[in-house]
Amino acid sequence: MKIQYLNTDLILKSPNDLTPIVNAFAHNVIVLHNDKRSGYYYTVFESIDENLRHPNSVITHFAQLVDSLNPDERRLWNECYSKTFDIGYEGGTAHQSYTDEIRADTLVSAAHIGAGIAVTVYPMCKDFLEIIEMQSAS
Repeated sequence: MKIQYLNTDLILKSPNDLTPIVNAFAHNVIVLHNDKRSGYYYTVFESIDENLRHPNSVITHFAQLVDSLNPDERRLWNECYSKTFDIGYEGGTAHQSYTDEIRADTLVSAAHIGAGIAVTVYPMCKDFLEIIEMQSAS
């Protein structure tokens, strides 16, 4: 199986409750987490738009949502001490490289809203790997 793009999460860490931002984004995203952890607020969003199938389009979409925040919500956004787009890929089993470009305009959009970019490569699901091993053994 080839390496493949899975999704892009927006992860926020803040000294403040981020529920107003959660409410502002409500119709455009899935909220995976919105809770308090060890003295800080932790919120994770994922896009629900099926047309956004690449990190460039997801990041641009989130940047537009941030730009549409009202002044109080934007103040909360600006006070987050961590704003990260985490781009997720499934590792695959193919013995070939994989390249995925994050365009310059996407980087500018992320920088404009003060967000960084991380990449996470997830291992293949254990059950899937066991199926592949059984098929290759027979």
